[in-house]
Amino acid sequence: YYSDYFIIQMSIPTFSIMTPVNVHSQERGMQLQRAIDSVKHQSYSVAGSQEGLWEHIIINDGSPVEFTLPDYPWIKRLDQAHLERMIALNLGFKEVTKDWIVFLDSDDMLSPYYLEACANMINKYPEFSVFNFGSTHFHPKYTISNRGTFNPPMLEKGHEVFSSGTIVNGTFIFKRECYEKLGGFPHV
Repeated sequence: YYSDYFIIQMSIPTFSIMTPVNVHSQERGMQLQRAIDSVKHQSYSVAGSQEGLWEHIIINDGSPVEFTLPDYPWIKRLDQAHLERMIALNLGFKEVTKDWIVFLDSDDMLSPYYLEACANMINKYPEFSVFNFGSTHFHPKYTISNRGTFNPPMLEKGHEVFSSGTIVNGTFIFKRECYEKLGGFPHV
C-alpha cells in the first residue's frame, strides 16, 4: 500500500530539450552528434521505460553544411533561414509538448544522469518553476573547470547581473508554462 501511495504522490516530469544549431563545419556537425548522443544515453526512466519522457527539438538555423539526424523517435527537426539562436529557440518553443524546457547547445552535452537529477529536484521542490544547476567545462587543452549555480546578489527589481560567463543557458530548466506566460524571448 505504501508503494502505491508513493507513486501517486510523485509527478513524472517530462522534458523538451531544445538545441539550436548552425552547422558551419564538420567539427560542429560532430559536436551536434555528441549532444544528441548525450540525450540518447540518459538514465532517466519510469518503471524501466524512457518512452515519452523527453523530446529533442533540433532547430537548424540555416546551416551552410548539410547534416542528417539519427532516426530516433524523440527527435524533431525544424528548419529556418539563418536568423540566430534566439529566433531559433522561439521557433522551437512553438513545438514543445513536454512539461519542462531544457536548453542544450549543439557543442555541449548532458551528463548521463542529468534528466534523472532534474526529475528528482522537481519532485523534491514542486513549488518551483525554474531550476539552476552548475556545469562542468572541458576546455580545449584538456583541462576541466566547474561552475556553480548562478547566484547573483539581490538587487532592486530591474537590475540583473548577466555578464559573459556568468550564465550558461544549459544550466537552467523551467516549466513550459513560464514560456506560455512570457511568450518566449523578445522578438527583435
